[in-house]
Amino acid sequence: MQLILFLFLSSLFSVHVLEGWQRKVADTLYYDKTVSDTIVIVAIDDRSLQELGRWPWDRERFSELFLKLKESAVVGLDVAMFELFDDVIDKKLGEILRSNGNVVIPIEFVGLQERNDTVRWDSILNPIEPLREVRTGFVNVISDDDGVVRSTYLALGEYNSFPLVMAEKITGKITVP
Repeated sequence: MQLILFLFLSSLFSVHVLEGWQRKVADTLYYDKTVSDTIVIVAIDDRSLQELGRWPWDRERFSELFLKLKESAVVGLDVAMFELFDDVIDKKLGEILRSNGNVVIPIEFVGLQERNDTVRWDSILNPIEPLREVRTGFVNVISDDDGVVRSTYLALGEYNSFPLVMAEKITGKITVP
C-alpha cells in the first residue's frame, strides 16, 4: 500500500500537478520572519510622496539624502537614472555618489529571456554619464509562474546582480560559482 501511495505521489510530482502546493510548502520552510536591525530601508512610499510631493523627485533631493548617508556601509539606490535631469545637478549627484563610495545603482537588461537554461537580453540600460563610475548591479528578476520570485541570478556574464554587489561592498569579494 505504501509503495502504491509513493508511486502515485511521485507521478503527481513528476507531471507538476502538485507544484503549486509544493511551492507554498517550500515558501513556509524558507521564509524567515526575523529582520536584521542593522538594515534600514529608506522607502519611497505613500507617506514620503505626501510629504515630499509627486514622483519623480528633483535629483537635488537625492544629493541631500546621500550627503546624510555617507557613513553607511552600503546604500542601494533602487531608482533608475537612465535619463538626464539637469547637467549641473546630475554632475553634483555623481560627485557625491563617487565620493561616498558606498552606493550601488541599478542597470537593467532589456528583453531579458530565459530559454533552455540560457539567458539572453537585447540591450542594457545604463545610468546617465555622470553616474557611470558608481558601482552598478542588475535588478532584473525572473518570477515563477505564480508571480513569486523564489530565486535569482547572482551574475549574468560579467554583470553581477544588485544584491550581490551590495553584499560585496559589505563583506569583500564574493565568488559566484
